[in-house]
Amino acid sequence: MENELWIRLRRLQTHPLHLSYRPLILSLLEQGPRDMDWTHFVQMARERECPVETLEEEAKELPEISRLEAKRLQQKGIHLLTPADSLYPTQFRLSVDPPLTLTVKGSLEVFQQEALAVVGSREPGGESLRWMENQLGEFCRLTKAVIVSGGARGIDQKAHSVALRNGCATIVLLPSGIENPYPSEIDRWYPALLDGGGAIVSEYPANTSIRREHFHQRNRLIAAGGLSTLVVEAKIRSGTLITAMRAAEIGRPLLVVPGHPSDPRFGGSLQLLSEGATVVRESEDLALFWQAERSCNSGVGLSIEFDDLRMP
Repeated sequence: MENELWIRLRRLQTHPLHLSYRPLILSLLEQGPRDMDWTHFVQMARERECPVETLEEEAKELPEISRLEAKRLQQKGIHLLTPADSLYPTQFRLSVDPPLTLTVKGSLEVFQQEALAVVGSREPGGESLRWMENQLGEFCRLTKAVIVSGGARGIDQKAHSVALRNGCATIVLLPSGIENPYPSEIDRWYPALLDGGGAIVSEYPANTSIRREHFHQRNRLIAAGGLSTLVVEAKIRSGTLITAMRAAEIGRPLLVVPGHPSDPRFGGSLQLLSEGATVVRESEDLALFWQAERSCNSGVGLSIEFDDLRMP
């Protein structure tokens, strides 16, 4: 990938002036050749009357700042990707508003594997955590699926943990810069996560601190990252429901662990079920739905044996 393209687009991605031109910029990146350089991109932009050079000049950040960031990240083995790059994850191209730039620490091959997105409360109940330990853990042992989540406390971190302990790669999508992870303790997971063939991903400048709007922006990538999205525990008016909405917008199946109707921790979960999401009770349900979704995407039937499943 031509570094200059990442450097220039990084400036545009973080500046509000480009927003009205973002669909056109993304269209140009999609239409152009893979691994095109900045000069080719500008030529295409001029032909389509996209004032990309003017937008870039009005961006507050100096180009040298982006260049220094690019150099530092590459020295640390971090990948710099744009939608013009052949290694840019295909699933993110299908997201609502694909990022103009991504920084990825870890494996790029992990994005070629089928993944399950897992989301839920930051303050889950003990029953939800036990369900994940037993049922999601059994699903991981059975399928070796990649687990995608956001690294947040609660359900997200439990999903990453269950994946790692059961031999599955996992992808963390950060709502902050890759060198300033949120929550801060997630960086202690990096060695195990990277050793397990996983990746840490951010669309923000490397040292960006968390902002409220970043959570909603990040959630669209979680929704796009999996063949299906599993909702373990969700309240009404929660970020989890926003992720579920993003998943539905791009045609991703929603799988929901049910809860008692009087338990407010599951109000959002029950709302999703009333709107047509699929009930998941145990690992066998999850694996069967996973098998069906993989078959639809690959056109090849799969055979999963359940004789050895041990349900609690």
